[in-house]
Amino acid sequence: MRRTGSIISSVTCYKKIVFSIVNMLLISDLFSQTCTLTDPVFFGLAPPAPQSAFIYCRQSGVGYGIQPSTIGQQYTFEVYPFNGSARKKKGGPLDGNGGTLSVAAFMRSAQDAGEYRVTTTKEGCAESKDTSFYAFYGSIDNLSITAWGSGAVTFRWASCGPKPVVTYQYAVSQQKNPTLVPPGELLTTTDTFATKTGLTNNVVYYIHVRVLEVIWAGSPVDYYFAGCSESQWERIMFTACTGAAALGTLAPVNAVACEGGSATFTATGGATYAWYKDTILTPIAGANSATYSPSVAAQYRLYVTNTGITCKGMIRSGTLTLVPLITGTFSGGGNYYIGDTVRLGISNTITDQTYKILKDGVEVYSMEGVGRDEFTSEDTIWYKFAIASNSQAGHYTVRVSNPWCAPIDFGSQDVFLVTANTICPGANTSFSFLSTGNNTVFQWQVDNGSGFVNIVNNITYAGATTKTLSVTNVQPAMYGYKYRCVCTGGTPVTSSNRILRLGATWTGTTSTAWATATNWSCNATPGATLDAVIQGGPVNQPVISSNVTCRNVWIKTGGNLRINTGFTLTITGP
Repeated sequence: MRRTGSIISSVTCYKKIVFSIVNMLLISDLFSQTCTLTDPVFFGLAPPAPQSAFIYCRQSGVGYGIQPSTIGQQYTFEVYPFNGSARKKKGGPLDGNGGTLSVAAFMRSAQDAGEYRVTTTKEGCAESKDTSFYAFYGSIDNLSITAWGSGAVTFRWASCGPKPVVTYQYAVSQQKNPTLVPPGELLTTTDTFATKTGLTNNVVYYIHVRVLEVIWAGSPVDYYFAGCSESQWERIMFTACTGAAALGTLAPVNAVACEGGSATFTATGGATYAWYKDTILTPIAGANSATYSPSVAAQYRLYVTNTGITCKGMIRSGTLTLVPLITGTFSGGGNYYIGDTVRLGISNTITDQTYKILKDGVEVYSMEGVGRDEFTSEDTIWYKFAIASNSQAGHYTVRVSNPWCAPIDFGSQDVFLVTANTICPGANTSFSFLSTGNNTVFQWQVDNGSGFVNIVNNITYAGATTKTLSVTNVQPAMYGYKYRCVCTGGTPVTSSNRILRLGATWTGTTSTAWATATNWSCNATPGATLDAVIQGGPVNQPVISSNVTCRNVWIKTGGNLRINTGFTLTITGP
């Protein structure tokens, strides 16, 4: 065949078509197995029996993992709050890897206190096993006044654990420093509220509250990871008054924002307003309206005055928690043959985050994060499908989101549907096949023109009975060899044919000249025994300015070939 004086552009080749994938093929190797489960054991936690309990303070990490994990078992990490609200998933199911398995967990506020549980299961087994420890909160959140005036004050705070397990110490004193409060003014309670009467009008008082002790299973609970100290006091201040003071409102009480962003607290009921951060008794500069939008995780105190009377003070406290939006690692692109299973994986995923896989900008699948494993990469979530047509090929990316942050796109994987593997003469290559059946025996076969025969390992072939066949030092005589994998031992499956071709891929490194060897991947121009593969990436696209010969020309999307008038391209192949 001869072509002359023309431009050849995009002659079939990996054309991208927007396609909505409706069906997903989930693939798993199912083997006969017993239901014997190994009990999970927490690492790093050595609680004195029988408590299995610790106290963590605000912004401290919670050691949450097992060591060792068991291969073949899956582990799910959850938190069951003490207040009876819905459980929170922290990670999993993660596959056991024989070593440490851990997920990221933090005590950001009192809402994170509860039973930290890990449950292990095994595919095909109805049984499960679990172990847990109890995490109590050692800081005081949302310390607020609920009633004041008439020489008295009532106040409350967030629960740090179930009643009567946690004992709180508190004081209403004219001493701003809790360590200077006279012992007689220090009181205790297992409730999360208290009242003080007999206050002197127009005197400034300070309310101090801390966790004094936690008794669990009959023994005191230790602080853990140096997250707390004996002086974890929280305080607010107010001026006592005889009038009936209006309390107003603060919304929300607990705010969550994306890291780098902010949340807005809105107050009502005051004549004037001022905002304070944590236990600092100096107001935040410029924060003197009914609304405030902080961007730093902390406790924020609302100080108000009432119209016409002398009641004033920090009547409300709000908690701001910041949550990050974390990208992961996207993998799995490449060349696939008809019938192959495409495995697009997202590693380092986070619970409470949603991962949407987009193909050419259109969503095709959505998955929830399983929880990042802090010690290994065995935390990948998969989108798998058997590729059957070119409409499934394309450019894949991931869009991650959570309820508080703007979505972020990350990752880039191209999936190509191919019928042949084109390499340079003398190079090495391989063919892989992830069986869609329940197979344990793999046998690669080759057809060199006389029909398929089983391959045995030798100087040319390795892995003849595995999922991946390696071919070493490919010679020109092997052009057109067909390979397939016959999988047995379960549901029989035979892969589609993989065709071996020898050729050079255009790089355009030096110029647009077809005849310049350095413009080709093999550092040699295609000839009568080599194919020419022209891709759309290089800025320099090939131009033929002399009579040339090659076996075949394969032009991918975006690539083009120009043959100047008066010159001929001769194609010798079928």
